[in-house]
Amino acid sequence: MVGIFDRPRAIIAGWSRRRRWIVAVCLMAGFCLCGLGAVPIVALLDYTQRQGDAFGTPVEAADAYLLQLNLNLAAVGGELDEVGLSRALDADRRDELLKQWEGLRTEIGRTDPPPSKLTWSSFQSTSQGGETVTVTVPVSAQWSGGTATSYKSEPHPWTFTARHQDGGWRLSAVQPYPWCGGYVDQAHCH
Repeated sequence: MVGIFDRPRAIIAGWSRRRRWIVAVCLMAGFCLCGLGAVPIVALLDYTQRQGDAFGTPVEAADAYLLQLNLNLAAVGGELDEVGLSRALDADRRDELLKQWEGLRTEIGRTDPPPSKLTWSSFQSTSQGGETVTVTVPVSAQWSGGTATSYKSEPHPWTFTARHQDGGWRLSAVQPYPWCGGYVDQAHCH
């Protein structure tokens, strides 16, 4: 064992003091540069991780969109929680679809009174050929008052277009049923 540890010392021992200093300074500079160079790489990896993997099926992507909308109904006027939403959206249209989602959330919140939740079930998927699938789902709004009374709207179809992307499915278009003038009378929208 002693012989293994003595060999590196034997190599360095033959170097002049100046050469050892140059190697030490170069190694320290290399470690510093690698550390500084790693910061943008780590930031990129962190950003990529926050975007998340695409969903396994088009229905999962549409369901995630509706879940995020439903979870954020109570937060109207407050902080948006978009965790999980961006991974459901097509990378090329993410900003546009996110603005549409925020606008829809705001429009729903303008209802007097706003609904307490959205409900949906029975997703229908239709292949459009190639890498595109259309998902249609009936969505209802439900209002629950402080008493035992509640009201549930008629279900209306929402259509999602999903594309195969990044090894999974992301939404490239969302066509919700109109809120003001559709789910509720225009008079109840502020």
